[in-house]
Amino acid sequence: MENQTVRNFEEVCAPKVTSTVNLDALSRDLCPHLQWFLCFSSVSSGRGNAGQTNYGYANSVMERICEQRTLQGLPSLAIQWGPIGDVGVLQDTVGSDVVLRGTTSQSIRSCLSVLDKFLQQKHPVVLSCIPYIQEEISSSRTSKLSILSAVGKIFGISNIASMNKELSLVELGMDSLMEVELRHLLEHECDLILGPSELRKLTIKDLRILEGPLENDTETPDSKAALTYDIEEVPLYSNAQDNSRLIPKETIVRLNSVKSGIPLFIVHPIEGTVGMLYSLAQLITVPVFGIQFTSEAPEDSFEKVAAWYWM
Repeated sequence: MENQTVRNFEEVCAPKVTSTVNLDALSRDLCPHLQWFLCFSSVSSGRGNAGQTNYGYANSVMERICEQRTLQGLPSLAIQWGPIGDVGVLQDTVGSDVVLRGTTSQSIRSCLSVLDKFLQQKHPVVLSCIPYIQEEISSSRTSKLSILSAVGKIFGISNIASMNKELSLVELGMDSLMEVELRHLLEHECDLILGPSELRKLTIKDLRILEGPLENDTETPDSKAALTYDIEEVPLYSNAQDNSRLIPKETIVRLNSVKSGIPLFIVHPIEGTVGMLYSLAQLITVPVFGIQFTSEAPEDSFEKVAAWYWM
């Protein structure tokens, strides 16, 4: 506290306090039917943090505004977030493994899930953080987090190891939020940094190789030898359409071999390719075609892309 100055308080109160006061006043006049009034606070407000008295004060004022709005029957919510593991100043400066006042980093996917629940309750100020639990460190590989199990939790698959080992992460339904969690997992557990295209081409088999030998491993000698490969030698591929091409060459591709029935045309997801839908198409009893985003497709607007596909 002795190192704080008036200027320190003014600098942090400008974006936090002044902005919230103005938004509160203006929304009352301009948005009488406002559904949500959401403020992001910090665990530093509720628990305090050395050297951040000004930051804790600014967040606390913001929370008091939310409490006042709630008492007046207006929508309002302030969330005290703990350390966030994927983005932000803390992530950029000290990384995702930080332990702050008994809490550890929370993934973006977890934050979004919690946010959805918070928006459906009535308390004006809530807290979201992950308590840090110190675990006994063992030199055995059996104490290390199972990569496949962790990936299964991210995808919501209870027994991912029993699935087709040639399936890629894209075919399993990986979205952008899962991609962030997977990248963090591989960096943390394997000291491995992969680009977006490399990550999309990883298969269950590749993850098993990265996981390495565990106690009571039943792998054959040949497969154990493969575990000594450098990451550059790990085969990154998919058994579906050629996912190694970042930009597809064919606009329309056939996804199954069915000849009869009314054809079903599926437009690509955000990746621009329909390769990840190949396995799904095998279960459909009518002809299935995929529409892909090629280099010839316009990029100006969705309307132009849709018109180009229609042609």
